[in-house]
Amino acid sequence: MERAVWTDERIDDGFGSLRGDVGELREDLREVRHEIRDMRTEMHAELSTMKLFMLGQLVTILAAILASAIALHG
Repeated sequence: MERAVWTDERIDDGFGSLRGDVGELREDLREVRHEIRDMRTEMHAELSTMKLFMLGQLVTILAAILASAIALHG
């Protein structure tokens, strides 16, 4: 088996390529972080809307129970 010769230029080229790959990976991770932050913001808004809707349903149910109690005893 023949050994590869690692010259300074070959090592520099390899590390240069590695630096480029790491830079691309960092950019990809930055984009993923932004997407996750956007999704969290969107989910928070949707959950807030759902909470308000559920509160409205609870008030409606309580009003119906109160109205039926008043009708029975009224």
